[in-house]
Amino acid sequence: MIWLGALLVLTCLAAVSPVRCVPFAPSQLQVLLDFQQAWGRTFAGWVTGGNCSTATQVKCDAQGMLTSMDLHNQGLSGSIPSTISSMVSLTYLSFELNNLTGHLPPTMGSLTRLSYLNISDTKIMCPPDYSTCVVPQNASSAFCSMCTSFCATCAEAPATAPPSSAPPSSSPQMKLLLDFQQAWGRTFVGWVAGGNCSTAEYVECDAQGMVTSIFLEFQGLTGSIPSSISSMVSLTHLDLYGNDLSGSIPSGIANLLDLSLGNNALTGSFPSSIASMSGLTYLDLRRNALTGSIPSTIANMSNLEYLSVPSWE
Repeated sequence: MIWLGALLVLTCLAAVSPVRCVPFAPSQLQVLLDFQQAWGRTFAGWVTGGNCSTATQVKCDAQGMLTSMDLHNQGLSGSIPSTISSMVSLTYLSFELNNLTGHLPPTMGSLTRLSYLNISDTKIMCPPDYSTCVVPQNASSAFCSMCTSFCATCAEAPATAPPSSAPPSSSPQMKLLLDFQQAWGRTFVGWVAGGNCSTAEYVECDAQGMVTSIFLEFQGLTGSIPSSISSMVSLTHLDLYGNDLSGSIPSGIANLLDLSLGNNALTGSFPSSIASMSGLTYLDLRRNALTGSIPSTIANMSNLEYLSVPSWE
């Protein structure tokens, strides 16, 4: 069962170094090596014998299959290798703000679990087969939809909702982002009065301007996570990994699929509300100062694929 696999990861993390806990599946490691060769870049942990627990820019499930790859603004150039189709468990993929060129490999249509794709501010083009949104046999219709949302070459395809503009600062969503900046003592591009999601960095929105994703790993953030984050009712991805955030983990964030708060200075007990996040697939709370016990109800989280928590007493 999936939850049992997640608990096995927990046992591993409690007993030994995380380096040994989640090794890359061989097929996934080969894709990462192919990417590095194609782009002339190296990333920490993308090496033979490497593991997902310490590798940068990627996340995996308990079987070492890649589930998330965030390569926005990495100075990449070149094309996307066709071996990307081997990342069959991938749900999140961002190549935003790079100098990548060429077509999206048509083989990406087989990534049936992919629910988020961002190739904005690149020179990537849709594969020719998708220029009219014709889905090849066995391809993912979700991929076609995402492709038409981001690629100018798919302008003739059936209309889909483009990346939306976030509401003005008087709206609850922008007000929350402004509150976050104040709480963390930082400012981010586009998090301003009259800003919009198309130009704001580190966030994504749906067609109604509701914030769905926040990616602020390794941003030097200090302070606490505002409890008002629970008002972001459309938020599905929250990544604050590798900062210096303190205080407790807010409750009431109900719709998350991906929660990454590892490598901070968070305190308090394991929030019981996390166990009620029925759609959660990825949970990383390692390297914090949390106390207490993990609720037994976490074993009922049937969608949880990856669990990494500290071995507290």
